[in-house]
Amino acid sequence: MAASNQNKEKPFDWRMFGWRLLFTIAIGCLAALILPSRFTEELGAQKIAKLAAPLVGYFYPMEYRDDITVLLIDDEALSVKGYSWPPPFDFYADLLRLIDTPADMAPARSYHPRAVFFDIVFEHEQEKERLAEFETALDAINASSLAHRKSRDGPPVVFLAARLGEHNDLSINKDLEHFSGATKAGIEYSPNEVDRITWTYPLFLDRPTQAPSQAEHLEIRQASTNGRASAASLPPKRRSAALAIYEDAYGLPEPTPYTPEKPPSSTMVLTWGLDTAESGLLWKAEEDEEKKSREDTWLSADSEATYRSMYCTSDEHDRVLFARAEARSIMRSLSRPLCVFHRTIHANQLSNMTPGEYREAFDNKVVMIGTSLRYSNDIVVSPLHDRIPGVFLHAMALDNLLTSNGHYQENWEAPGSPFDEHWPRFAALCVIGLVPVALVRALKELARDKYREWRRSRPGPKPHKLHRTWRRRKYLDAAVRFLIFALSGLALIILATCLLVLGQALVHVPYLAVSHLVACAMAVEWFDWGSDLANWVFDVKE
Repeated sequence: MAASNQNKEKPFDWRMFGWRLLFTIAIGCLAALILPSRFTEELGAQKIAKLAAPLVGYFYPMEYRDDITVLLIDDEALSVKGYSWPPPFDFYADLLRLIDTPADMAPARSYHPRAVFFDIVFEHEQEKERLAEFETALDAINASSLAHRKSRDGPPVVFLAARLGEHNDLSINKDLEHFSGATKAGIEYSPNEVDRITWTYPLFLDRPTQAPSQAEHLEIRQASTNGRASAASLPPKRRSAALAIYEDAYGLPEPTPYTPEKPPSSTMVLTWGLDTAESGLLWKAEEDEEKKSREDTWLSADSEATYRSMYCTSDEHDRVLFARAEARSIMRSLSRPLCVFHRTIHANQLSNMTPGEYREAFDNKVVMIGTSLRYSNDIVVSPLHDRIPGVFLHAMALDNLLTSNGHYQENWEAPGSPFDEHWPRFAALCVIGLVPVALVRALKELARDKYREWRRSRPGPKPHKLHRTWRRRKYLDAAVRFLIFALSGLALIILATCLLVLGQALVHVPYLAVSHLVACAMAVEWFDWGSDLANWVFDVKE
């Protein structure tokens, strides 16, 4: 009779399931509000963002990728000319003459860049003759660009990198300060404090300690009311490189964020494209611990050994690149970083290029000139490409602005109050997030119930603790618990990654604003804190 009662199937307790889910959500939200964001970022929020980056990059369009060409100055290009860093200004003048051929010199093979950006801060003094030669080359670029656009006037299409000075203005070489043939563009940015990855890009530069004046705020508000671009109410000298090129070289109005109001120092969420350029960064793999760990591992998502001398990995199929990027985000030794997204030409390659290759690379392109020196500190960290020259950051930011047609996703912190302007979208994403949490919870409950039913269907005398039957059952219990724990963790990671992607694409919530909440909710669900609390409150014994 007892055995018959034990074999009777127990119905799924949906009421208890609901209470457990409610406690899980409550603890997750409470933890997200109480725990410092830095703590959760170190535990897992950044890892989730890295897992989501390849998925977002997989769907990133390539409509404007060919509009941008990165030209890198490396040690070999300097040594051929017999220069050391920094080279004289006539070296840059020679580069400009190579990437722009006026029609009166070669009408059939002329090519003109749409814009030229120097991601090099010209702070060193130069001889007047060499400086004049450089300015002449800059004027020639502007003249040929205006002639190509059949316009007699317009803003300069040459942009020079500048840093914020003491008076919150952009400063460059004092000899070029008043040169009218170039526009100063800001290059300062802030990588993430935890992993140093560049997730965001500032469109306007301003020191945090120096807030805009009340008159500036009033002018911005009036400009917005009158339908004019609010960038006109800000000094153009504060614009970042990508924004300056977007507005001046393409003649487009100031980009508009998804938020209803935008402060002068608005920051864009940066999406890194997954696909790799056919002509990329020619770095060799360093003989370091990471390379040794890749060679020693028996599991690899990378390509054949013959191509592993390069620092990066590439493939014709995005699915392969996605798998390698995800593998590296889980464990660095599983794959090399992806090769860069934009066409890249090293300065020492220019002498070997054909007229057709010159035209394809530079005609009507935004040419971004940066450095690839061995001991340079001009390096940014991408979630897909790891450490790359800083000029690629500005190239990717410009690509983001063009791809979004100016409707960029603004970066903001997770709101801590329901009265915050971003709270409705953040709350909507939380509601969407209940679906995967409920799904994982239901599957875990179902799996445990099925296992209990299977155990109850095999009754027998209680064996001695040292008996092998007892040990076998304990091993089986441990294996089942570990399997449920591992599978639920994997499911949560996948669903949380999809949630971040969904939040960015539909609700327009940035990566790092929701990663804090996702990390807390995952921990609560994965370790069954909500379920244990519900069982304790309702005195449920299983």
